Amino acid sequence: MVEDWLANAYEGMSRRQFLARMTAAGVGLAGFAMAANPVTGEIITTPTEGPTVKEGKVPSGDFQIPIDEARPSAAGKTDDT
Repeated sequence: MVEDWLANAYEGMSRRQFLARMTAAGVGLAGFAMAANPVTGEIITTPTEGPTVKEGKVPSGDFQIPIDEARPSAAGKTDDT
């Protein structure tokens, strides 16, 4: 079966042309495989004490979209130790 595929794959081109096309296809597949892998993001931790939380709605066309807003209670940087 493999021999039949190779015999048909070479049809009309030289061995060098065939290898060049197979190399290009392999590079394309390798690039796809690398792009398809999941990317790990940075984990962000937020202290549980101190944030102010509000619920609200934002207009979007004819709809009101519910939102949750969270922000620090006090201005300035927190001590992340």
